[in-house]
Amino acid sequence: MWNELTTDEGWRITVAATNEEAYPILTRDRIMNCFALADLLPPFRQYTRVSLASRAQTGQEAALLIVEHPELNILSPTGHPEGVAALLMSLGLPASPVIHTPVEHWARLASYYDLPASGRDLLRMSLTAQTFQRPSLPPALPAAQRMTKDDLPALLALYDLYPATHLRPALVEEGVFYGIREGTGLVAAGGTHVVALPYGLAVLGYIFTHPDRRGRGHAQAVVSALVTELLARGCQDVILNVEVGNGPAVHVYTKLGFQTHSRWSSAPARRLPRT
Repeated sequence: MWNELTTDEGWRITVAATNEEAYPILTRDRIMNCFALADLLPPFRQYTRVSLASRAQTGQEAALLIVEHPELNILSPTGHPEGVAALLMSLGLPASPVIHTPVEHWARLASYYDLPASGRDLLRMSLTAQTFQRPSLPPALPAAQRMTKDDLPALLALYDLYPATHLRPALVEEGVFYGIREGTGLVAAGGTHVVALPYGLAVLGYIFTHPDRRGRGHAQAVVSALVTELLARGCQDVILNVEVGNGPAVHVYTKLGFQTHSRWSSAPARRLPRT
């Protein structure tokens, strides 16, 4: 099967890049390409394709991450807009992925997928050991505790209050989760989408506080515990996405030292009929 082609505009397309081909391009912007880098590692590598576009005469580059996992399908382009256009035009695209893209590529994807006028509006934020600000937490606040697979029922019960969260149970063992207990249940929790220690990065998610406990420091405690462990384990970058309109969450993350990197759009999509 062919794996390379060159477009009329001079873009060299690599359909399915090896790790050795993909890593040097993806790592030029680790925060932008955090999920693609993590998906070069097990357990997702077998479900992942990274396609690359490069134009030698200008040094311009782009990448297209396609994940076709039994539990989720993702399509995520990054890089130079003309390179993204060349990739979309040249490749077979999945039928029903979740699109996750920097906002500048959203309109171009609408030529290939049935999309809303705009997707979820997200900020991608990141933190390092140098920017991390440890919070001063209320003395009465219970400490965040490390979660294990035995805590999965309590996590799922908490996330039932947050329908937008779809926790893949294996993540509790694959990643890092912390929660705050009251009695026999959890009132706040958070964890990781991915932990890519060979590349020194992790992406946080599933950060949620029970509506009756908000504004009391629970989210700061959970995120601080996550960041502390991940930095100690060798992560140079800890990353998360947050809804642009979620002012309280953005405030919490900013106080902890997270800085805005880029703006993203995300939505489920269906491939348009080919003309």
